[in-house]
Amino acid sequence: ATDGWISVSTLPYASLRSYVVVYKKELHLLSGLESGTMRLHYKYNGTNWVNVDTLPEDLGYGEAVVYNNDIHVLAADNHYMYINDEWVSVSTLPYTFNNSPATVYNDKLHILGSYSVSPYTQHYALEITKSTNNTVFNKDTIIYCEYEPTLDKAFADNGDGSYTLSEDYTT
Repeated sequence: ATDGWISVSTLPYASLRSYVVVYKKELHLLSGLESGTMRLHYKYNGTNWVNVDTLPEDLGYGEAVVYNNDIHVLAADNHYMYINDEWVSVSTLPYTFNNSPATVYNDKLHILGSYSVSPYTQHYALEITKSTNNTVFNKDTIIYCEYEPTLDKAFADNGDGSYTLSEDYTT
């Protein structure tokens, strides 16, 4: 029994170590593992899968989110953005990001934890603004917060060399 699930399509490659986002009303399947590469980028328009581009490097075990109407891929130590139909390097990640969640919250891109960096409690956020021509961007703020599970508190970097101990680790 499929409990209502229906087969929609066959993927263009085995979806191992890949991630998917909805971007411009299409599914974008990124990374994956085929013929030894994790650089694949396909989109599905509701009917067919189309090869869009290749990622700038092997970016398996990562995560993708749509933020400010652009696709962001976060994997290993790298952060790339798909803007104007090309991949652009945004920044080096603050730690090795592997098999972990990323999301957008309060107009910032958040990465949380990592399978490859103990104690797996890192939480960073990044705000990006783009210029009016939609091709140049700058990083306005980087916020760092590390949760301390034994204290049930977080240490937040205030950006001036001081830290705040927070009762609520989500702020």
